[in-house]
Amino acid sequence: MKKWNGDLGKEAEDFFMETGMTDTIEEMSHLWVKNYMIQGEETDELEEILRRAPQRLLDQILKTWEEKLPEEAAKGIPRKEQEQTAAEVIKASLLDELPFLDKFEIELFLKLMNGHPVTEMEVAQAADFYVPKGWVFLFAEDDLANPVVPGELREKTIAALQDPKIQEAMGLILAARLSLSAAVNLYGVFSRETLKKLILEGMLEIGTDGLDEQDIQYMRKLEEVLEKIIDRLCRREDENYWCDKEWIISEDFETKQEYRRFLRQNDGKKYCILSRKEINYYAEEQVDRKNPAYKQLFSELTQLLAGRSTADNVMYELEYKVVEKDLNYAGILDTLKYYGVWFSNVAKEESFARLSNDWIYTVKKWSNRGFSDKELGKAKAEVSLAPLSSQVRQPAYKKIGRNDPCPCGSGKKYKKCCGREN
Repeated sequence: MKKWNGDLGKEAEDFFMETGMTDTIEEMSHLWVKNYMIQGEETDELEEILRRAPQRLLDQILKTWEEKLPEEAAKGIPRKEQEQTAAEVIKASLLDELPFLDKFEIELFLKLMNGHPVTEMEVAQAADFYVPKGWVFLFAEDDLANPVVPGELREKTIAALQDPKIQEAMGLILAARLSLSAAVNLYGVFSRETLKKLILEGMLEIGTDGLDEQDIQYMRKLEEVLEKIIDRLCRREDENYWCDKEWIISEDFETKQEYRRFLRQNDGKKYCILSRKEINYYAEEQVDRKNPAYKQLFSELTQLLAGRSTADNVMYELEYKVVEKDLNYAGILDTLKYYGVWFSNVAKEESFARLSNDWIYTVKKWSNRGFSDKELGKAKAEVSLAPLSSQVRQPAYKKIGRNDPCPCGSGKKYKKCCGREN
């Protein structure tokens, strides 16, 4: 296979050489080429590709679409019938699954489909996501892996993307996906019914007041479609959420006991239904970074830490703890102490305390079902500085190693938690 390029590739090759794993990696690479790539001259004819496909690759494709196959296909059938079955399910699956691809997935598929240059990382992503589906095949040529989308799939994709019905479906799925992401960020745990309400009332801005019979019929059909979309999204289970029956749960809850305890603690509270603009924003962010209180606090933290990069890392951790764990100012101070951060005088601490308290009061929290304390009319907490002023020192940032325990207290390594690369 093609060798890695760049600094990262050089580091990886050095690592494998130092650990004596070079031969093992080379052997694994040859086995993968033999079992999952097409040998010989390239072609985009699906029937010919499947005829030349290694048995392991054909088995993998049939395994991927196992639920869509007739019952007899699960039993031993001749190779020719396997190829025909695979061709049928590959073409049918494309039209069924295409609308559910996210932005990155569809962009990569179109890039491969149109023969645009791709990076080695993108080829690896295609091998992981599209090859098992039979939508993309890798042809072995010398030390290269050349991705090919079968011509029939290319034609079906072009026709599908021009179909008004599929365009409408993709728009509705996008609305559901954005709403789901925003709900994960702001609620932590929520039901499918709550998600449906957020999509209808928030993203699609459809109310139920003053509807005539025709509107009611339309709403019922739309709700049925949304229920099917939500079910499909739940079965996909993205990296930042998982599902348990009617509940959709943030990945930050690792067990059923954790999220069920959270539900009991917040039983009876209503959910904040966001506007379309808010949904689009919170689908990407967990807090409002345009909030003046946030900006002021971040500016103060940047000066305190003498650098934006360090402040970014610390602020990211504070965001998570305030939203998900109801962190107060004392907790913020404890977090800063873990990083070795201290205040040079009491006045600076007083300023930071007020800014922190102002920000915490305006943050939408899981325990409030997406509302901020301010939106619920709660009293703003008072900050007592008396026990804190004895901890005044010069700031000194303590660097956290990638493999150190994460300071947020999750029990995970820093690189697997708050130090994750975005």
